[in-house]
Amino acid sequence: MNKISYKKLPAAVKNALMLGLGISVALPATVTAAEDEQDSSERIVITGSRIKRVDVEGPSPIVTITKEDMDRQGYATVQDVIDGLSQNTGGSVDQSFTFGFTPAASSVNLRGMGFGRTLTLIDGRRLPIYPTGISGTTNFVNLSSIPTAMIERIEILTDGASAIYGSDAVAGVINVITRKDIEGVSTEMRFGGTKDGGASSQRVNILAGISNSTTQVDFIVDYFKQGALWARDREYAGADNANPRGNFSIGGSTFLGLDANGAWQTIQDPNCGTANDSLGGQGVPDQNIPIVSANDTWCAFNRTAYRQLIAPQQNKSVTARLRHDFDNDVTLNARFGKATNSVNTQLEPNFYGGGAFTGTGTLVPNNGAFLDVNAPNNPSNGTLSGWFVRRLVEYGPRTSDIDDNSVNGLIEFEGIAFNGNIDWEFAYYYAKSEITNKRPNIILSALNAEVENGLDLFQRIPQSVIDATSFDSIRYSTSSNSGVDFSLSGEIPFELGGGAVGFAMHAEHISEQYEDQPDPLTIAGQGFDGASAGGGEREHSGLGLEMRLPFTDQFIATLAARWDNYDDDSSTGSAVSPRLSLEYRPTDFLLVRAGWGESFRAPDMQRLFGATTRGFITLTDPFRATNGSGNSCNPFDPSNPTDPNDPNYCTPLTVQSVNTLTGSNINLEEEEGENWGIGIVWEATEGLTVTADWFNISLENIISTPTSQFILNQCYLTVPDPNDPSTFYTTDSQGNSRPNGTHPLCSNITFDSNNSLQGNAASISAVASNLSLRETKGLDLSLDYKYSTGIGEMGTKLNVTYVDKMVTQFDETSAKVENMSLGALPEYRMNLIQQLNSGDWNTTVRITYIDEVAGAFCAGSSCADSEFIDSYTTVNVNVGYDMGDMGRISFGVNNLFNEEPPEDPTQNNWPWFLNAGGYYDARDMSGYVQYNLSF
Repeated sequence: MNKISYKKLPAAVKNALMLGLGISVALPATVTAAEDEQDSSERIVITGSRIKRVDVEGPSPIVTITKEDMDRQGYATVQDVIDGLSQNTGGSVDQSFTFGFTPAASSVNLRGMGFGRTLTLIDGRRLPIYPTGISGTTNFVNLSSIPTAMIERIEILTDGASAIYGSDAVAGVINVITRKDIEGVSTEMRFGGTKDGGASSQRVNILAGISNSTTQVDFIVDYFKQGALWARDREYAGADNANPRGNFSIGGSTFLGLDANGAWQTIQDPNCGTANDSLGGQGVPDQNIPIVSANDTWCAFNRTAYRQLIAPQQNKSVTARLRHDFDNDVTLNARFGKATNSVNTQLEPNFYGGGAFTGTGTLVPNNGAFLDVNAPNNPSNGTLSGWFVRRLVEYGPRTSDIDDNSVNGLIEFEGIAFNGNIDWEFAYYYAKSEITNKRPNIILSALNAEVENGLDLFQRIPQSVIDATSFDSIRYSTSSNSGVDFSLSGEIPFELGGGAVGFAMHAEHISEQYEDQPDPLTIAGQGFDGASAGGGEREHSGLGLEMRLPFTDQFIATLAARWDNYDDDSSTGSAVSPRLSLEYRPTDFLLVRAGWGESFRAPDMQRLFGATTRGFITLTDPFRATNGSGNSCNPFDPSNPTDPNDPNYCTPLTVQSVNTLTGSNINLEEEEGENWGIGIVWEATEGLTVTADWFNISLENIISTPTSQFILNQCYLTVPDPNDPSTFYTTDSQGNSRPNGTHPLCSNITFDSNNSLQGNAASISAVASNLSLRETKGLDLSLDYKYSTGIGEMGTKLNVTYVDKMVTQFDETSAKVENMSLGALPEYRMNLIQQLNSGDWNTTVRITYIDEVAGAFCAGSSCADSEFIDSYTTVNVNVGYDMGDMGRISFGVNNLFNEEPPEDPTQNNWPWFLNAGGYYDARDMSGYVQYNLSF
């Protein structure tokens, strides 16, 4: 490996520990853990098993974050909690990813196994999928839809659990446990802002509970609002050229034409960059992103002036809960919730790159003969042809008003049978999400017709044309699931050497539906922006059995198996998922645990039933790679310089707004996985607990849609001569320009008539298939130390995740790629939490470390040191004071030292950091004050 010194981790850990311990001595926190709050004799259900037990630590590793932990570590949302997990080595998609199909939602990529492969539950039951897939393909559960006020704790199982929960529990399970038995009335108010402006936030919630000897009724109302963080609010992202590697867009008004000698000419708007320019031109020629030749001169455009780093959002929810105890040891639990999440996104105006013009007359009659092909100053001598490039500023920025209205309900009966030895539960639940996305849009064919009829694109477009070519694009998306389940748990009348045999049996039936329907103009390709679509439904039945076998007081084995069956029109059928877990306690202070199991994941409904998704993407085109001398070069040639600052560094052409087409596949089969792990929990001394868990997760037959960049790269690598552009292209029988490579994926690429991906005729297409393999292994290490000092009770907790291996394989014919050598994931993630309680004061310091990661456009089989994103360390501090009957107040600062997201050295476009990975926070330093009052 050429990027990591293995000696650096101990130093990083040592420095973080010293910083945390040093602060703890200097500052006046409650050390809370789930086991401290749990009665030692009460049996409870822990995520990862349906058998109740006393021991919190069992055969599977569990991370527990309480609501108090969230408050004291600076977390405002569930997404914040998941982003902060050291096990979240794959990063996240959150609401800072404003360019995708899901700007109003957030998801997690636990262990780097992929979005949608971590099961998300509320009180042990499934939530509906977000009806619009990530990149138009991958379904997931939206973490942003979970109100913070209803949370008691979050349990994260960091191991596969399909034998207990069925599909999706490949990389782990996130189980949100809601608050119950609220006493009296309490309120929480939190107000925050950032040091450099933007992303201000407010949260207010009210909780009320009333009860008598048999009945408990709870109400929870939650309101959260966060303002926009505009690119202009941060100096490093304030303009397209805020970074030395950045370029303005070519979207200022420019005409590109071919003269009689076959040479391309570019003609800028004569008002570009002047006081008379009302089209947004910057007056700076952009020669760093040539379309045809290195000598092109374009009227530039600053896209960043319109962009958000974080979109504004507003979330409102109300939850009601009823608990009633009947006389016959039967209890009714009912819950109803309703929530509305609203997000408003904005991007720069649409890019118009079209209108192929030919002829011998006046091309655009209203511009003073500037483009009259017969005019004396026209270099084409009467044969000019070409197209316009400009931003449609008259139509305004691209905005989306997204409203997600959701409801959920649960009716559950639970009781005791067989002389108190068996617990039973029967429940029906329902959840539905309805999303409306309203966007102003443009009818592309109507605008093209106006241009062909003489619309002067060097002038402001008249309002009459705007009115005639505009429409409101309204997209409706819904998803729902309803289920009925029944479970038994307890002990059977049979004992082994360590006591009675425990068991749990669970049966459920789930109905899922989803529909994603853009308006007719958009789905027909008449709108400017891409869209996904589709709809379908399926029935799913599951039956599971779990047995806990205490062979001795020290040795316990747990066997579990689950059968799942999917009834739809796809090739998905039945799956059986077994699991074996072992616990060995040689002493009261040591637990050795091991587990093995199989897992599976049913295909995404979007990939089964979705229509062809049309989108746009920015990528690098290796077919048009050049070095500092302007000569064609091979960006994958290992003999080329690896330093981007070297004049001979081979740079692929960055191409904006490339058409992508992604298709579904009804013949998909389920993904199949295997996971195993071994670990220890050691109470080394009184107050000090050390936990170490080795994990290994593999998944085969992965449903994958190859990315456009992958397709382009793989095809380029099979052209006859990667150093000779004359061998790059061929023409098919329909007259389309195609790559001349031999890879099967080459058939997915269509260039325009200029062998470019920039034109409207160019596209890259892909279809979902069962192709890939992915395997990861590594180590989770945790140290938890509670101790007393002269100034109060202290707690120190260190969590480290080390990823030893992450292997991917595109298909059976492809080579396996060791991604850790590429730096595709951070090799280490670390959290250090230092807490202190001192009388009525408490303090928490949280230090988060994320290892370096390879740049997004790192090319070849390995990445040079200069192509890595630097490591990222942030410090959160919270100080609270308990005022007794007057409530509790706390103050917090996140990212105390105002660390900016580290630059991606391979990224030549805004925002110059890996904003799609969820590793970094664009807010930088932020502060908040929180007030809690109960009465």
